[in-house]
This record gives sequence, structure tokens and C-alpha cells, in this order.
Amino acid sequence: KQAAERASAQAAVVPAPSHPPRKSICLLPVAEQLGILKKMEKAMRHYDAGALEMLLRSADEYGMRDGDTNGGDEDPGSDDSAGSDKDESGISLGAARQLFTQFQSVDFLLMAIEEENVKASGSDPSMASLRRLENLAKQFSRISGDPAEPAETNQVLQKGLVRRRRTKSIFLSEDPEEVQMASRAFGELFRFSQLKSEKTWRGHLKTVEDLSALDGGLKAELKDLGEDCSMLTHSKNYIAEALTFPPEGYSDDAFEAAALQNFRNILVCTGDRPAQDCQRKASHQAVVELAQV
Repeated sequence: KQAAERASAQAAVVPAPSHPPRKSICLLPVAEQLGILKKMEKAMRHYDAGALEMLLRSADEYGMRDGDTNGGDEDPGSDDSAGSDKDESGISLGAARQLFTQFQSVDFLLMAIEEENVKASGSDPSMASLRRLENLAKQFSRISGDPAEPAETNQVLQKGLVRRRRTKSIFLSEDPEEVQMASRAFGELFRFSQLKSEKTWRGHLKTVEDLSALDGGLKAELKDLGEDCSMLTHSKNYIAEALTFPPEGYSDDAFEAAALQNFRNILVCTGDRPAQDCQRKASHQAVVELAQV
């Protein structure tokens, strides 16, 4: 609820591309108009707000109007043509603009995301549902100004892709679209479902003295010790807390202590922190052993 309220306050309403002054004749041949309308239908079906925006702008730029591709031989006053605002492709520009306007509403996006979450959580989710879920999450991030996706959305997307390939890796799929979606869902560290929020994460520590403060239990003052460094950016300094939440059933304190020690070991064995050879080898061995647990 708080995320939705925050997003509503931050969302910049992007109006649907408006009708320009009408040209007497559309600048595009009917075949090219139909091509734009078919792409528009695909964008609407996939909930692809970015593609829909570009296509609506192209339609306005060329002076396209509803009904332009219906053909010129029909009697405008006949019952078949009366009141019809759809082109030969079956797509209404008005309907496309209406959907694009809805894409600027946080409430609409959250409702649509919840609906697609349910579909994608089934035993055999369709690519169509996963595609819509991905595009809705992208649009939510876009209008809210927050790169983080709605809670659990990417986790649902990842699990949905895994369920589609029960016996082998999704990356071994022969469907290029599945592989591309998996690369987007799993390929970025910030999409990891258990990653803490960068807004509340306490950051990297500036000095060894700061590490001593951490070991001394001065956690209340750690917010003043962090350096100006992105959460997922390389740093040679220690971290003030773990990057991820502990798995279910793990002790928070034990998990935090192990994560901090593991990060220290990584900095030592990679040479980012000065150490003797024996310490470097011991740190390397500790990292390997923890990875094998």
C-alpha cells in the first residue's frame, strides 16, 4: 500500500499522444497504415506501453484516423459502416489511446500486475502472461521513478520461467523469446528477489576504524559511516550489512555476521584489501567452503 501511495505521488502523468490538426489526406498508403495498426494491436495485447506510445505518435504524425483503411467503396450511410470506428485490422485508435492513458495510472497498473501475477503463478504459465507481467512491471517502474519493480513481481516471473522448463535450464530453450526473457529476469543483480532495498541499505564502510565501530555494536551510528557508493557498484571497502535478506529459517544475526565475514574474505582474496599470502589463501578457502554449503 505504501509503495502504491509513493508511486501515485511520484507518477508523472504522460498524456496519450494527442490528435494533431487533421490533414486532409493521410500521408501513408493503406498497406503501411495497416502495418502500424497491426503492430499497435500487438503492443496492446502485450501491454507494451513504450511501443504503444511510439506507434500512436507515428499514427498522429502521418494523420491517421479511425476508418481510413476500411476502403472507399462502401456507402458511408449504409448500416454496415454506420458508427464503425475500427479499421480493417480491427484496431481502434481511440481504444489504443484509452489503454495508453490507463498505463499512466498506478492503480490500473497494480491491478493488472496482480491479475497477471495470478496467471503467471500457475503450473504452466503462458509466455503471453509472462510477457504482459514483465511489461507492466517495467511501466510501473517508469512512471513511479523507482527502478525497483513491484514486490514479488520479478520473483513470480523467474519462477514462472522455471516452471516452463522443469527438466532443463530455461537458457537451453529453443525458443529465442524465452531465452531473452530469462536473460532479463535473471541477468541483472538488482532483480534478485531477496536483495535489500538500496534506499534502506546501510552502505559500504569508509575506513578500518568504521569496521571496528561495526564490531563494537555501534549500529545506530552506521548510517553516518557509509561512503557514497551504489549498492551494486564495486568498492574496496567493507559493507555495513548484508546485501540480501536471510533465507527462511535462518537466524538474522548469524546470517548478517556470515555475510560480512564472507565479503571481507572476498576483498582479501581478490587483492582489494592488503594481506599476507597465507591470509589471502585462507580467505580464498573460506569463500569456497561457504559456497559449497
